[in-house]
Amino acid sequence: MNKNARPTFSAGLKRLLPVLFVAVTMAISHVANAQNKAPLRLGLIPHLSSNLLIRKYQNLINYLERSLDRPVIVSTAPDFKTYLKRARTGRFDLYLTAPHMGILLEKNQHHIVLVRFSAPLEAVIAVRKNSPYQSVKELTGKTLAAPNKLAMVDLMGEKLLTDAGLDIQSSVNLNYSNSSNNPLILLGDGKADAAISGFPGFRFVSRSPRLKSPLRILRKSSSVPHMFFLTPPHIPAAQRENIKSALLAIDQDATGRSFLEQLPFGKLIEVSEEDREQLKDFAKLLEQRLADD
Repeated sequence: MNKNARPTFSAGLKRLLPVLFVAVTMAISHVANAQNKAPLRLGLIPHLSSNLLIRKYQNLINYLERSLDRPVIVSTAPDFKTYLKRARTGRFDLYLTAPHMGILLEKNQHHIVLVRFSAPLEAVIAVRKNSPYQSVKELTGKTLAAPNKLAMVDLMGEKLLTDAGLDIQSSVNLNYSNSSNNPLILLGDGKADAAISGFPGFRFVSRSPRLKSPLRILRKSSSVPHMFFLTPPHIPAAQRENIKSALLAIDQDATGRSFLEQLPFGKLIEVSEEDREQLKDFAKLLEQRLADD
């Protein structure tokens, strides 16, 4: 071997160099383009604490950034009323909200409903396992812990009370909370006679070590469509369709499936006219509460 000979590339490697150069250049260009694109402002309804929201929705954020090839900025609000106001005034480019809120924003602000979660949304009235109550009617004069009074689950729970002949204003004492799971904790602590909650929340909290007393379901509501994703009307149609397509395809992606597995809400599907009809009366109740507040 000639020690003074200069190293040479094989013919195969020489042919590969241009391909490698193009691949690296495209990757760098892709990152630069994504960084230069306007971020997608994603709104998340505060149905969980801020820290838990980010943890549960991180895979959604990752999926959207990669699918839409743009950064995603996430924000929420301290309560439902503030969140609704921010959604109504166009603070988000894409946002997740309760179904009755989505219908109201579609009707009054002409926001565009994209998709919804497929799992049914159900409310329950729960009591302690050893309580004497066997019917909703027996809760007359009792204290019920309830979620935020604008929450879909609360309106569904209150409908169970009125369907049993109870007057919300005079027959029971409703103590509202900003947390959807807190009413069940209060019930377990003996600070309420009953509680209104979502059915998935009941299943989760009833297994929690924080619960001091076991609970049981006194009454469960019929189901309605689950949470909606919407965009405000200023989002261009082509961009809106691109976002919708990405959301509908989320279960075909590993990161997207990981997100769906984090929450008991099912997959993402189209919203039907039947869905809208089911939610119409709840949207009216929400509108009344917002006007009275």
